[in-house]
Amino acid sequence: MSMQRTAAALAVGLGLASVLLTAQTRPVTVKAVADEEFRADSGWRSRIRELLGRCSAEFESRFGIRFEIIHLEPWISDDRPAGLDRLAMQLDARVPRPNGDILIAFSAQSHPAGHYLGYSLFREGVVILLDEEGGPPLELALKHELAHLFGAVHVDDPDSVMDMLGRGMEFDPINRRIIRLGRERTFRRTGFPIPRAHLRELAEIYREVAAAGNRREERPDSTSRDNSTRDTEFWKKTFLLNLDDIHNLLAQIHLEFREYDLALAECDRALAVNPHNPHVRSLVGIIRRRQGRPEEAVAVYRELLAASPGDPRLYYNLGIALKHTGDFPAALTAFTRALELKPNYAAACTNLGELHLRRGRTPDAERVLKIAATLNPYQAAAHANLAEVYFVEGRDERCRDELRIARELDPGLPGPVTIQGNMAFRDGDYEEAARLYRQALALDPEYERAHFNLGKCRLAQNRDGEAEAHFRRAIEVGAHFPEPHAGLGYCLLLKGLWEDAAAEISEAHGMGYETVRTRLNLSFAHLQSGRPDAALNEARRALALDPVSAAARTNLGIAYLEKGDLADSAGQFHAALTCDRRHHPALVGLGRLALRLGDLDEALSRFLSALEIDPRNGLLHCWIAETLIRQGDRARAKEYLRRAERLGGRGVIARVKRLRDRLAGKKTRSRVSSLRLPSPPASARPRRG
Repeated sequence: MSMQRTAAALAVGLGLASVLLTAQTRPVTVKAVADEEFRADSGWRSRIRELLGRCSAEFESRFGIRFEIIHLEPWISDDRPAGLDRLAMQLDARVPRPNGDILIAFSAQSHPAGHYLGYSLFREGVVILLDEEGGPPLELALKHELAHLFGAVHVDDPDSVMDMLGRGMEFDPINRRIIRLGRERTFRRTGFPIPRAHLRELAEIYREVAAAGNRREERPDSTSRDNSTRDTEFWKKTFLLNLDDIHNLLAQIHLEFREYDLALAECDRALAVNPHNPHVRSLVGIIRRRQGRPEEAVAVYRELLAASPGDPRLYYNLGIALKHTGDFPAALTAFTRALELKPNYAAACTNLGELHLRRGRTPDAERVLKIAATLNPYQAAAHANLAEVYFVEGRDERCRDELRIARELDPGLPGPVTIQGNMAFRDGDYEEAARLYRQALALDPEYERAHFNLGKCRLAQNRDGEAEAHFRRAIEVGAHFPEPHAGLGYCLLLKGLWEDAAAEISEAHGMGYETVRTRLNLSFAHLQSGRPDAALNEARRALALDPVSAAARTNLGIAYLEKGDLADSAGQFHAALTCDRRHHPALVGLGRLALRLGDLDEALSRFLSALEIDPRNGLLHCWIAETLIRQGDRARAKEYLRRAERLGGRGVIARVKRLRDRLAGKKTRSRVSSLRLPSPPASARPRRG
């Protein structure tokens, strides 16, 4: 947003008669800097204070906004950038402003390209002004750009300070309404800076301005003071740029409400006016990424970076898009580059820390997130991610401290509530965990991590259908979030859909999410599908991740037995018990191996030992009953079958029926030769801790 150069006559006086609608004044702190050309005037400090003082008086009278200079410093401007827009980006990237809301720079460079005497970065709260000899008063440009920081837009009004041709000094009625709505904007947080409660009304005003402008654009000569071809063309170009800005703002508002189609429509209108607008094209990338199409967003940002390789915001957005594709190494490179270009980039630092966190590098995550919180103490996401670091590390007191800060900074952020739910889940309070996950989803119905965690919670409560629904929803709203694919794969294992389960778990692995548990579940799916070699490979990968995993050894034992390698099978079961002497699936495996070899006493001994560890396992009761039937002890076999029926469990009732048919003399197919497990490994279901 900018203040155009013009030779038009300027009105005299400030016109401070407007009635202030609020009794409370909002202070806005300012860091002001002046470049070497501006400081050639020995009274530059006094001049800046007087300029800002007069503007502050008017803003306070009209809008209840008071500007307070807390830093006034020299600044060495770069003579190379082609325009005030580039200088503004450099200011934002390189000039720190501790405790300052906005940054105002004064320059007297004689040759910055472009047609502006002022330029502002709306979200960042940065203003740069050009003091041009013989040009309009600097006060006009300062008022104009400060108004932009509160959402004001250009109008075709010769009496307005927001006139697109710079012809006035007063605030027009439309922009007075806008600034009052934007009065409480934030300068410290990410996202659209104007309060959400005012965005619908603000959008209506912007639409009014755009509609009026579109009507006038059809008759440019009706508003131009000089009907010469040159003046008309200049007016039209200026006016179209104004429409560009308005549609850009409308797109950002729709984005805040997740109205992606409407946001794209506004971007299309802006690009119809200015097809090369990099800010709007970047916004299109953000929309595509939020629609679950991050690859398209990556392509947008790479194209923009080819033209503007020094823009840290493009690297930041590229990093987020790459993170959503699962390309974490490339995302890390993008965030690192953004921080090289803009060392005070707190949002990039926060995302870099989160990336370390997702990759299990909690020390790196903590270090980077602390830097982010120092760069911007109001960065709620940095504190939320720090809370998750401390949760993972079991540092509950620190976790609660960071959660409190994050909630105070942004009560609408779903992450802190989700972490609270994780703490309840870890402690076994599944109902409280589910309540908190639902609360997080009330704040953001598309927060994929809350859906995923609620799915885990429902699994722990044996509510598998609900768990599957939440995993599917997490995949739908977070297409490149791998963990829900693993959760869905487990749900499909429970339903006996082995091929579908294997496909989902493999999808999670392909997206970079790999744990001992997922490798074991995939091994199990291959066993159930009759692919022992594939099961062996997955069990070996699990063992590579955890060399003392008893479950991995057990799966290896089962896979070897399926292949007929009895010696290797026994060796793996014994190795599993060496890793964990109470790992009852290995005891069951040895018992079933003994059944195959016809050693009924050994089989019964192994099964009974396993039952001491897991007395409520219905399947174990079935194996004991089968062994007793083979030994001819029908009475004890019936008793174990009754217990199995009472305990229940997946596959138990069907197995009880088959064994009772055998007791009754009915012919049934023996299943002793197959050691495929009737349900996924117990370790796959979420448990406390």
